Amino acid sequence: MDGSVLEASPLSATRNRPLRIIVNPTAGQARGARLKRSLDRLTAAGTQWDIVETQARGDAEALARALAEAGEVGAIIAAGGDGTINEAINGVMAAQRHGAPVPPFGLLPLGTANVLAGELGIDTPETAAAALLSGQTRKIALGLCETPDGARRYFSMMAGVGFDAHVVAGIDPALKRRFGKGAYVWQTLKEWLALQPARYTLGDGRDASSLILANGHFYAGRFTVAPEANLDDPALIAARFTKGGRLATALYAAALPFGLLPHLPSVKRERITHVSVNGPAGEPVQADGDTIATLPVTFTLAPERLTIFAAPRARA
Repeated sequence: MDGSVLEASPLSATRNRPLRIIVNPTAGQARGARLKRSLDRLTAAGTQWDIVETQARGDAEALARALAEAGEVGAIIAAGGDGTINEAINGVMAAQRHGAPVPPFGLLPLGTANVLAGELGIDTPETAAAALLSGQTRKIALGLCETPDGARRYFSMMAGVGFDAHVVAGIDPALKRRFGKGAYVWQTLKEWLALQPARYTLGDGRDASSLILANGHFYAGRFTVAPEANLDDPALIAARFTKGGRLATALYAAALPFGLLPHLPSVKRERITHVSVNGPAGEPVQADGDTIATLPVTFTLAPERLTIFAAPRARA
C-alpha cells in the first residue's frame, strides 16, 4: 500500500522556467543513452531544459546551491548516480537552510544502485521523465550527519559505520565505472578477507560491530536492512549489528540478498531521531554510498524536508 503524500506542484513553474539538469559528463555511453531517453521525453512534452556539467567532486553540490539561491529555474534535477544526487541534495538543502525559497528537486538516475530513485518509484528513463512532467512532489525526511568540527552532510537513504563504510571507502572508482555492482562484490570480498574487527560505541553506552542508519526501505540497490524505514516517517531506523568477525559478517552478507537480514536475532533495529557514534580514530562513515566523514559523528533526523518529484504511485 502506498502511504506517501503526493502534492501537486504548480506546473507553470516548470513550463515557464527551464529545468536545470546537473550532469556528470563522465557518465559513459550507456548512461548517456539513458539520459537521452529522459531528455527526449521532456522535449516531446514541450518542457524547456538546460544542462550544466560537473568537472570534479563537489561540483554538483556547489551548482545545486547556486541554482537554488538564484531562484531562476523551475526545478533542479540531478542526473547521475547516488553520489551525484547526494551532492546536489546537500547543495539544495544548504540554500534552503539559509532561507532561500528553493525550487523542487528531481532525479534522472544514471548510477549503479539508484537507491533513492527506486524508493520514489523511478525505475526507468521514461518513469523519471514522467515524474518530472507529472508535477507531483513529496516532502521527504532526510538524515543528517554532523562532526565535532561542525561539518554536516544530509543523506536521503542510508548512512553506515563499520563494514559497509569500509567497502565504500575502498571501492576503486575506475573499477566501479567498468563493472558496476560487480565492483562492490569484489570490494566486499577484499574487505572481508582483510577484516579487523572493531567495536563502535553509541551515545547510550551500547556497542556494535557495524551500524546502519536507514531513512528509506531500500539499501544498496533493492535490498532491505530496515523494511519499516519510510521517507515520510520523522525518524531513522538504526540497525545495530551486535556480532563481529568474519563468520558473522559472512552470515550478514549471505542473508542480505534473500531479505533475511532484518530477521537475524543479532541485528537489532529501533526508531531514533538522534544517536552519537564513536570508535577507532579514522574509521570511515558512509552516506548514500560515498564516504562523508570519519568518527566520531552524530546522526539526527534533519529539521528540514526536501521537496522532490516522485512517481505518482511511489513506494512508501
